[in-house]
Amino acid sequence: MIPLKVHLENYPKYMGWVCIVFFGLSAISSWRNGSHGLSLFFLFYAGIGLYPLLFLGSLEMNTEFIRVTTILGRWQINWDEVETLEIFPKKGCDMVLHGNNKRLAIPGTMLWAKQDEKQMIEFFDAQIKSRKIEIKRTQRAAFQMSKNTKVK
Repeated sequence: MIPLKVHLENYPKYMGWVCIVFFGLSAISSWRNGSHGLSLFFLFYAGIGLYPLLFLGSLEMNTEFIRVTTILGRWQINWDEVETLEIFPKKGCDMVLHGNNKRLAIPGTMLWAKQDEKQMIEFFDAQIKSRKIEIKRTQRAAFQMSKNTKVK
């Protein structure tokens, strides 16, 4: 089966660029005015703007695997390895697939591009149900990173 692919919405990336530019310029301005502590504060928030640029990309899945692709690389877990799905309690937020000492963090459905979303959600739900994957709702899901799933 050809993998279904969903791109993520662009607005988080736009917001990332806005943060980088606004807080970066604020850091430069405060440094030039002698407020070095304030400059570091602004640099911290400019750094937060990097998150959506580095960690949001696209999501692919078929009957064999689920894969996340970003600027930093590709992460993949096979459906046969998945034992549990951890979901952040708020609807549409982050999800984490666990199994076989692996962890794949995937962005929630609220970030999926609307034109691709319906078919992908139906397929994802069907895989979870047919494979009888246990679903857990936890706050931790929003803060976990992928582990042992990087594809070379």
